Amino acid sequence: MQIRKQRMGPLGTNCYLVWDEVSNEGMLIDPAGRRERILEILEGFTGQIKYIVLTHGHPDHVSGVQATKEITQAPALIHRLDAPMLTDHDNMIARYLGITEPLPPADRLLDGGENLRLGKLVFEVIHTPGHTEGGIVLFGEGVLFSGDTLFAGSIGRYDLPGGNWEKLKESLRRLMKLPVDTVVYPGHGEASSIAEELVHNRYLPEL
Repeated sequence: MQIRKQRMGPLGTNCYLVWDEVSNEGMLIDPAGRRERILEILEGFTGQIKYIVLTHGHPDHVSGVQATKEITQAPALIHRLDAPMLTDHDNMIARYLGITEPLPPADRLLDGGENLRLGKLVFEVIHTPGHTEGGIVLFGEGVLFSGDTLFAGSIGRYDLPGGNWEKLKESLRRLMKLPVDTVVYPGHGEASSIAEELVHNRYLPEL
């Protein structure tokens, strides 16, 4: 498995390119940049993008979905509870990011529990509401792409529309039960691990 990260957009969203070296099948997680930034993260990748996965519907994570679909011809996947956010561009964050028109609707709606396969790699979709109603993470192959549910030393906000502290606590409890050596790749900031978060994340004792 290969993982490539690139920070995109004014809010420093982490976009990930993940691929299986044998089948050369890959996925892009949270494409958040302009067309030229999407082309940069794909530079040198000669395989097929099988999925565009959106961990949640906030504009700073989905702003590049139109360009990504045009470049890769891959389907965009999002949890069904956050799907309406793609076409709801009339909010402050969207305007700040320069989104003035509705983004394309998702090609596939997720519920949680699905498995996304890249060759022999398998990633489970886990529904983790709390930051948004339809937030998801991807877990598999010893890694967790945690979106804005869990950060290194911190957690996602729950005071925005669709946020809910009680639901976020339950989602975090589920994630803390994952193997401690799981590497965490968050939606913002640096990578961590479940073991590190269990010791150093100041929010987790509140659970």
